[in-house]
Amino acid sequence: MLPELPNALDLEPRSHQTQFQQISYWKNNPNVIVSRDWTGNFQKIMQAVEAVPDHSRKRLVILVNRGVYKENVDINVKKTNLVLIGEGMDVATRTGHKSNGTGWRTFTSATFTVKAEGFIAIYIGFENTAGPHNGQAVALLVKGNQSAFFRCKISGYQDTLYAHNSRQFFRECKISGTVDFIFGYSTAVFQMCTNIAKKRPNHGQLLPTVVSKKNQPG
Repeated sequence: MLPELPNALDLEPRSHQTQFQQISYWKNNPNVIVSRDWTGNFQKIMQAVEAVPDHSRKRLVILVNRGVYKENVDINVKKTNLVLIGEGMDVATRTGHKSNGTGWRTFTSATFTVKAEGFIAIYIGFENTAGPHNGQAVALLVKGNQSAFFRCKISGYQDTLYAHNSRQFFRECKISGTVDFIFGYSTAVFQMCTNIAKKRPNHGQLLPTVVSKKNQPG
């Protein structure tokens, strides 16, 4: 169940039942709805992100209905205290395919980038489909302080999750990749997460899952 998160995430110490009531309230009372079938306010997640107010001190909730959303999303530093809720890590997915092999740097290959403070993602997937032969290809890059992810799927191959810096929290998430697929400079906590190491085609071996970049150039 959802743990007791830092106060800055508006999930102060309380019972698990109350925490799930909070999530249920957010799902039933979103500020914006994203849906591919035109039943929401927008068809793209980035459109919804751009529409919500900047520098918010209260939670702003974006509900993402089921579907595969093929776009690259950047939660810039102005979009504070944003909550992104899907309908399940396997049915609401953000996907992209940028990679080093197609001309992108590791930092700019991310399908989903979080730069704002206090971001929360719940019941949603983040994916980079560049494949095993295209080098670094980030699915999720997080540098926003006090970001939290609950029951999310983060999938790719090399460098799947870039925990860039600041404090981050992952609970009951599924993270998969081949090479160094969890890496970065952040202080990150992983609770009850499942890390899936995929075999590399033409190699057959599994390579390191977690790599600290604190003493390496970015």
